Amino acid sequence: MKTKKILIIILFFSLASFSELQGEMSADKLGVNHQTKECASFISGDECSTCSLPVGYIEAENCPAGYTNNTSTTRYDLICTAKKGGFCCSESHSGSSGDCEDVVVNNKTKECGLVEDIYACESLQTGWERAPQHVWNERYCPSTYKWKKDFSCQTGSNNTGSNNTGSNDDNKFSEVFQRDLKVGDSGEDVKVLQQILNATGYKIVENGSGSKGNETTYFGLLTQKALIKFQIKNNVYPSQGYFGPKTRSAIFKITQLYGE
Repeated sequence: MKTKKILIIILFFSLASFSELQGEMSADKLGVNHQTKECASFISGDECSTCSLPVGYIEAENCPAGYTNNTSTTRYDLICTAKKGGFCCSESHSGSSGDCEDVVVNNKTKECGLVEDIYACESLQTGWERAPQHVWNERYCPSTYKWKKDFSCQTGSNNTGSNNTGSNDDNKFSEVFQRDLKVGDSGEDVKVLQQILNATGYKIVENGSGSKGNETTYFGLLTQKALIKFQIKNNVYPSQGYFGPKTRSAIFKITQLYGE
């Protein structure tokens, strides 16, 4: 009996340590699909990601009577957005990968910083450079470095030249894309995104609805798939088919290149 008690205590502390190593996981979400009349359990992310349920599912407290209950197995097919911050962009942190494309490092002073948008930076402060990509194309701050607060870079908006053509193009682009886009969204901005993807070699589909000249206002799985291809090709990570600030910056650059 004593041996069994010791084993139970060891197991308890082992599980506790494993939990700390993995980070603070949020409790599973119960999703209900009223169209297919089924329920499912979804993992809801951790401190470095925010996840929403797949299209067709809404969060609920209970599975309605008569619905197929599939909650015995946790599903992972959510739409997740990585969070940006020092903790989530530090080497060997717990939890999932953060949004760390904007991490910059100074290897001389052993410091790290986060800029607002690395693609908008024309130059960094002396001694600073963008953090290199490591395994799985991730960027992070080395564990022995310290974070520097309020880091900034030189951007095009700081220029005082008289040529403002780029600024006008930027304004037009911003008028079209005023929000983030994901699967399930609808609007004219979705149609413009599809047009850009089709025109620059990232086809939504070859023929029919969504093809070049037949773009729609609905952001579906085909649009997400085409956007993921664009993100991978243009080094936008995480490449999950979510149209956020980094993807907008990359799309803006490619529209200038193609004259869209």
